[in-house]
Amino acid sequence: MIVIESRYNGPPNCGNGGYVGGVIAAHVNGTAEITLRRPTPLDVRLAVERHAGGVRMLEGDTVIATAMPTDDDPLAAPDPVSLTDAETAGQRSTLRQRPETHPFPACFGCGPDNDGGLRIMVGPVPGRELSADVWTPDASLADSAGVLPEFVWTALDCSAGLGAIGQEQTSAPYLLGRMTVWRLAPVRAGDRYAVVGWRESGTGRKLFAGSAIYAADGTPVAVARSTWIRLT
Repeated sequence: MIVIESRYNGPPNCGNGGYVGGVIAAHVNGTAEITLRRPTPLDVRLAVERHAGGVRMLEGDTVIATAMPTDDDPLAAPDPVSLTDAETAGQRSTLRQRPETHPFPACFGCGPDNDGGLRIMVGPVPGRELSADVWTPDASLADSAGVLPEFVWTALDCSAGLGAIGQEQTSAPYLLGRMTVWRLAPVRAGDRYAVVGWRESGTGRKLFAGSAIYAADGTPVAVARSTWIRLT
């Protein structure tokens, strides 16, 4: 059984997509592709069962999300953004400059109103087709092996969405639909990281995005590919 606590929300009354993805991906050996099929309810018991080589998460008979193993090669990360440039870009973020424009201001990953959240709000990097912010993970997010996977997924989730959606110039909100994360090295609590998101392509109501987390020396420690769906 899985319970997504209310503090890990994305939109009101449902789980943050990246956090949920990281939780369910832990039930798959190796790299997992997760697909969110319904909003994830909070503070309720959700079943996890093996299905078609992967797992699915259910509320009663309703499939909320699935996770399938993948042997795809990691997404190629762009040239790194320095911590200084990432910090400057994050301060430029529209969500920091105008927090009232955030469609989900209490989001655990990027919400300006969530003091207990990650508060990763990427902003544009001049001369680059991507957005960035600095993240220093708190010790409460980690164990002896490093930052827990679900929080790495969360950081990659919101940064991808904001990095891609920022170029879309639309007020309609997007939600995460599908995500794959490749964890390349441990993410350590207390270290500073550049978190980057960018748009890969788009068609109709879908945006395809990439995101990455870089150590201070520019080494990528995690990368992700994600699909976003515009609400109408």
